Amino acid sequence: MRIRFWYLDETIKKGGYQMIITRAEALNHFDYNKATGELIWKSPRGNSVAVGDVAGTNNHGYLQIRFNYKSYYVHRVIWLLVNGEWPDQIDHIDHNGFNNKLDNLRNVNHQGNGKNRRLNKNNKSGVCGVGWTSSRKKWRSVIEHNNKAIHLGFTDDFFEAVCLRKSAEIKYGFHINHGNR
Repeated sequence: MRIRFWYLDETIKKGGYQMIITRAEALNHFDYNKATGELIWKSPRGNSVAVGDVAGTNNHGYLQIRFNYKSYYVHRVIWLLVNGEWPDQIDHIDHNGFNNKLDNLRNVNHQGNGKNRRLNKNNKSGVCGVGWTSSRKKWRSVIEHNNKAIHLGFTDDFFEAVCLRKSAEIKYGFHINHGNR
């Protein structure tokens, strides 16, 4: 059984998120320090939060706050404070989820966010989209674009396979930091 609350029915939905906190509320309760990228509480919240405390706790590599019984990622609240609207998705350009300086954040869609991913931990070649194919004894280059895997080629030379991949990243508009650790 699903319980509905009157205040949830009047929220605005954007990008799959229920927008309960407004910019006016955020401005009343938070300050943003542009130099450090920190969200600062302007009002006390019970015994655990004092005025001037840095807002946010670690949640899987991103800072998160609780406000009015709802969880929010700090980088999304910062975007709301600075730009006056909720973002679709926030991309941390340097892949550091704790670096919430404005020059490290950009509003992107899901596809754009996928074009600036860090290198997977289980990657063996050290380059995203390049791997050794033992059955052919060759390096294979591949890229994903519009949810389709595009085979770029097989080659004997690792450097050539990397060049194929990097050229495709430029062609399909991947961020320059894509694939960095």
